[in-house]
Amino acid sequence: MKIYLELDRGADKGVIFARISKFREVSEVHDAGENIVVHLKAPVTSDERRKIQNFQKKYGMAGVKTVTVSTMPDKSKSSIRNKSLHCFFDIDGTLTRGHATINRKIRSVFDKMKKCHDMRIYFASGRSIPQLMKDMGSFRTEPYGIAENGGIIIGLGDKETFGDRTQPDVLHGYILDKRPKVHEDIDQGYRKTERIYLQKSVSKRRMDGYIKKSKAKVDLHPSKNSYHVSARGVNKGSAIENLATEMRFGPNDFIVAIGDADMDVPMLRASDLGFAIGNASPEVIRTADIPLTGEHEKGIAEMYGELLRLSGLQST
Repeated sequence: MKIYLELDRGADKGVIFARISKFREVSEVHDAGENIVVHLKAPVTSDERRKIQNFQKKYGMAGVKTVTVSTMPDKSKSSIRNKSLHCFFDIDGTLTRGHATINRKIRSVFDKMKKCHDMRIYFASGRSIPQLMKDMGSFRTEPYGIAENGGIIIGLGDKETFGDRTQPDVLHGYILDKRPKVHEDIDQGYRKTERIYLQKSVSKRRMDGYIKKSKAKVDLHPSKNSYHVSARGVNKGSAIENLATEMRFGPNDFIVAIGDADMDVPMLRASDLGFAIGNASPEVIRTADIPLTGEHEKGIAEMYGELLRLSGLQST
């Protein structure tokens, strides 16, 4: 199990790192950029509230902004037996390391999932339409997918465009006029429903300020390296809800989601069961029903094992 530490800006990471490394319960400390991930020797269960509180107090030292303790999944969680499982996967940072290709080992897990009873796979990504359609074809997912962070729902025909770029363009016009040094992430390709900006060119606090001053009716969704700007209310969560309505999901349809970045939080909230991949942000871990320990392909295999356990299915 792990403890995730979000650091204050300007915190002395070296001092914090060295201090934590000496704690008896620690097996490994990992530098994750603006965060520190602490690997524990022994697991912590969700009902060990006093232990969780003690860890939060112990690790809440100077320079640490938030302390998130990843706990073992609750073994008493309701069974999902006899349900149709609709599994929505974020791609970048969850199935990949950065913006790379999806690890080939994940294909074998997907193949096993599809052989189980009604375990269906969908991609819900910030990727462009051409990129996502290519991924969907390569991994033989369901014919429906979510692109542009919820702005596009592939497979719905004339109802495909769920978002609108009018309001993101209002913000973009303001930025071009007032803050030309804020750069778009052009490597992610043309978008029909959103604008994407590089995090290294501007802080989130400043972006929030630009949104307020421009009076653009938009939401800001941070990924690991970019800010996705969509019309207000357009995100992966609202797209999943819209897709579920169009597909007429009923009481036996069970939505599962897994992600890593803050822009995945709405998707986890819209699901019946949310997973945080092992390298997820503190906000994703706090939102998820089950934080996983494995990262990328190991985390996906771990998620598959949890679904088998909760649904009472056998591995194939």
